[in-house]
Amino acid sequence: MRYNPQNLSLNKRPSFFDLPLKRKPQYPFIRSLYRQQREAFPQFSNVIGLSNFLCEVIEETFETSATMIRASIDFNSVTADHHEPEYMTMVNPRSKVKGGDIFVDIAEQMPNRDFFVAGHFARNESRKKAAQLDNVHHPGWVDDMRDVYSKTKILLIPSLVEEGNPRVKAEAMANGIPVIGTTRGGVPEMLDDAGAIVSDPYEISEWEQQITAIEDDYSALQVGANKNARVYDINQNVPKFLEVIKNAATNVPSTQA
Repeated sequence: MRYNPQNLSLNKRPSFFDLPLKRKPQYPFIRSLYRQQREAFPQFSNVIGLSNFLCEVIEETFETSATMIRASIDFNSVTADHHEPEYMTMVNPRSKVKGGDIFVDIAEQMPNRDFFVAGHFARNESRKKAAQLDNVHHPGWVDDMRDVYSKTKILLIPSLVEEGNPRVKAEAMANGIPVIGTTRGGVPEMLDDAGAIVSDPYEISEWEQQITAIEDDYSALQVGANKNARVYDINQNVPKFLEVIKNAATNVPSTQA
């Protein structure tokens, strides 16, 4: 998957012809790694996926079923103690496929909204363009994300790559922040009643429409975000994980001398 982030198929078996040109010399290593994983998966007592999408990929690629347990969040460590929402926020556009270019284009088309970027852009062109826009605040890396969430009105995830289960989505929802994301990977999961999904990430007008729609129904979507965030609560998911471990230990075949 990481060698070809544009591959949107569920089956992630490595294909020489499907790899980007600069990755083709690495194909023997990729293929060997895949073969080792394919041999190892049937030996596992259980496999855990952090989203429905990841469970589907595991089953399709390795022919092994997986138990879905959402990524666990300690809400106390990410929840702001006060909220003054004003920004459309993106977190960590560290590679082109994260959609930083798209985020800047949205900001350019919506000069009457304020935008915030936490982290650094992958491309200098995006950084320079953002610096020229009066409505984009770009402080770089942030030490405490609670400061960001306290000022975030809507979180945008314009990812072009299939995210397994973006943690930033769960953290934002734990703060009652609606999320707008693409259809890629596990991004759209849990966004019902808690945000919106953009079908074509390159269509800037669709982002504009969804932002406006969320603002018009903001209070209800805040409630939905808080409600849906519960599936990421560490206090809820640790017992599920321990139960998987317990069952695996119980079902270990006994060895005979």
